[in-house]
Amino acid sequence: MSTSLPFAGITVVDLTCDVGELCGRILAELGAHVIRVEPPGGSPSRSRDDGIWWAYRNANKHGLVVDLDDADERARLDVILAGADVLLDSPDPAAHRPALDPVALSARHPQLVVCALTWFGRHGPYSNYVATDDVVVAMSGLLSSSGASSQPPVSMPGSLASDVASVMGAVATALALEQRQSTGRGQVLDVSALEAVAQIDSWAMPNASAIVNAGGQARRVRAGEKGLYPALRVTDGWARLVLMAPRQWWSLFEWMGSPEAFADPYWQHPFNRFANTDVLNPVLQEFYGSMSATEASVESQRRGLVVTPMLTPSQVVADEHLRSRGTFVDVELANGAVVPMTNGLFEFDGQRAGFSRNAPSLGDNDEMPSPGAPPTADGSARSRPLEGVRVLDFGHGGVGVQGGRLLAEYGADVIKIEGRSYPDFMRSMSGGEMTPSFASSSRSKRSFGVDLKKSEGIALVQQLVAHADVVIENNSTGTMRALGLGYEALREVNPAIVYVSSQMLGSRGTRAQWSGYGPSAQAYGGLSHLWRFADSDPVPNMQNHPDLLAGYLVALGAIAGLAGRARTGVGVHCELAQTEVIVNLLGDLLLAEALAPGTVGPDGNDDSRGAPWGVFPCLGDEQWCVICVRDDREWQGLVAAMGTPEWAAESRWSRSADRLAARDELGALVADWTRSLSPDEVTAACQQQRVPAGPMRYPVELLNDPQLVSRGFPTRIEQPGAGSLIVDGSSFVASGMAPPVIEPAPALGEHTRSIARQFLSLDDSEIDRLIESGVLEVPATSPL
Repeated sequence: MSTSLPFAGITVVDLTCDVGELCGRILAELGAHVIRVEPPGGSPSRSRDDGIWWAYRNANKHGLVVDLDDADERARLDVILAGADVLLDSPDPAAHRPALDPVALSARHPQLVVCALTWFGRHGPYSNYVATDDVVVAMSGLLSSSGASSQPPVSMPGSLASDVASVMGAVATALALEQRQSTGRGQVLDVSALEAVAQIDSWAMPNASAIVNAGGQARRVRAGEKGLYPALRVTDGWARLVLMAPRQWWSLFEWMGSPEAFADPYWQHPFNRFANTDVLNPVLQEFYGSMSATEASVESQRRGLVVTPMLTPSQVVADEHLRSRGTFVDVELANGAVVPMTNGLFEFDGQRAGFSRNAPSLGDNDEMPSPGAPPTADGSARSRPLEGVRVLDFGHGGVGVQGGRLLAEYGADVIKIEGRSYPDFMRSMSGGEMTPSFASSSRSKRSFGVDLKKSEGIALVQQLVAHADVVIENNSTGTMRALGLGYEALREVNPAIVYVSSQMLGSRGTRAQWSGYGPSAQAYGGLSHLWRFADSDPVPNMQNHPDLLAGYLVALGAIAGLAGRARTGVGVHCELAQTEVIVNLLGDLLLAEALAPGTVGPDGNDDSRGAPWGVFPCLGDEQWCVICVRDDREWQGLVAAMGTPEWAAESRWSRSADRLAARDELGALVADWTRSLSPDEVTAACQQQRVPAGPMRYPVELLNDPQLVSRGFPTRIEQPGAGSLIVDGSSFVASGMAPPVIEPAPALGEHTRSIARQFLSLDDSEIDRLIESGVLEVPATSPL
């Protein structure tokens, strides 16, 4: 733990198992002292994937063995909790240990932030379901757009649901610690992995609700049908192309020799290209096909085009740019092997908040830190933790704007800095100035319309910085500095500013100038290579992941920066590279590849933990469910759910190793059963036998999903310019915070006049002059 990190002095007790184990590592990277508590025989997750899963997600933690079945040991843990700040807990699926009662713990230790991380949340009709990452991803809606249409939907590699819940657990914990400064009390946080994954699914819910409102059919289109972000076969592998802005299209058009067939301005609009990918994508493949991945990427980036190589896991861990950034650090494991370990998500003032120690060995009962002084209230009595915090949001697309959204939801005054000379492309995607996606990520904010291509506009924004606490931005590397709005310049205006930046490949390193979007980060970080079946080509992508998840990490960086500022009195520059979000989500797989090169590749819907495992067809068109059998008990449960078919009585199916060896044959037999039932019927039969299973939901089904509705997750807003929308709410419920603020997104420049009066001390005549000259911007009909 470094005393310079934001959460230095915070003690976290970590009892998680399976769900949320990455949460403690994230908090440890931010400076907390994290104590990993295990039963005498060790956590069941120690044996997962030959120990690699455990080693990765429990790095940076200290160890402690506690027998919760022993009264004296429980009393010992209670003494530790009396001096701790945070408890992370989730059920133990192997030992069937229920989660501790968070309400009782909170009452006994009022200073404690108790964060319960579960697959579905602590209440609701699914709260007792058993699950895996693949089950939760299917039920979240994300699976419905994954993979090629000619094949079954394909689950995302890694432990997405658990790890996204971990991120949201860290965000919720940071917010609760921030609020504790106001109230002097902790609280209970109820984090749902299902809701966390639904939140990062490329604005699926608001777009589905908009289609329904327009009388359309809101079913997801899988990438094999329409490839907006095509995978291009090049001479030495694959590359990913993302064409968004008109200037990018015209640059490519010129490079291709200005073909007459695409000279019409019709082609500059992404929706028109999307509608004609069957015509356009073969032309793009022919153009790029004779180049290597490096040649295609380097020349494209030089021309302002977004092309990135699709790296394999072995290429990721050896990549020159990532190595130049310190994305990996060489670590000696307990077995003596020295391998590259991902080195954390954040940098603060240029210093990596990363790896510090290996995961604890069983029985490493480290010395406990001395309890700190009990928290005291500052008297502000904030109902939401960020009340009184002012944020200037320079975000574009998904990353920065999603981070600003979360800060606004929990009380911050978030001012979106924008102008028509360089609009947020998510606002203008449909040709106007409002879309469901933009409404979702920019809701609850104010808008300050200003032309940053004018020096007078820059000067006004610099004046606003003097009144701000946080700046967030995800513009291309160097853009903010060129405008005079980089961290060094703004620190001169406001030394206490917390400045959070996020670029595709970071702001330094051999390829720091490259630009990109979510699919570009997937390609560079190794996800695109892995997210497919072993015998299939990479598919054109339909997902903007990790944009929205990176946005929540931007928000976490801002909250952590505020915590550090409260202790030191000075601001900080926090940086997050979007590709490193992908790399960290695949951290255990990359570690496994480094230990045994060539062993980690695409495996479709298979999992080494058991069989049958995967996505199974159900009754009806494009209806699917996920079933995951991890052990012999669950196999017997599935047999009972299927009505004990004769074939299942064969002795060869009784052994886990045999089931794995014949997984394809076994999967076909199980599919014969699932085809006769709906996804919900399969789920009910399996869950009754405590077998992890769930239906593949489409986003439109989430709008009325019983579990989500019971927790208040779907939220309706009346959005000017887009109509009545259902948007995703918060992925956690907090006992000590007012509900999140969920209000419509602003029109461009809707609050320009009021902000200019409030912070810039401009009178109406001066504001009118600035609007007339184009320095300031307002909606067509400007509110007073």
